[in-house]
Amino acid sequence: MHWKIEVPPLAIDLDCSTALPSQELVDRRQPELNYWEGAVSYRGRSGGQAATGVGYLEMTGYGHPVRMD
Repeated sequence: MHWKIEVPPLAIDLDCSTALPSQELVDRRQPELNYWEGAVSYRGRSGGQAATGVGYLEMTGYGHPVRMD
């Protein structure tokens, strides 16, 4: 999993990726209840300077599983 985060007014341009390959909870009986949570790391630029870090991301309310089995 990979996300691109851009906030031009703040000069933020980051690539965010999962720290572990499988962090999505999928209920095949109710796919609208997909829930993704887990550790992430990022790198890129913020305010014109190099930026790296780690974090925790939760996503809900998206329509289809994003798991890459």
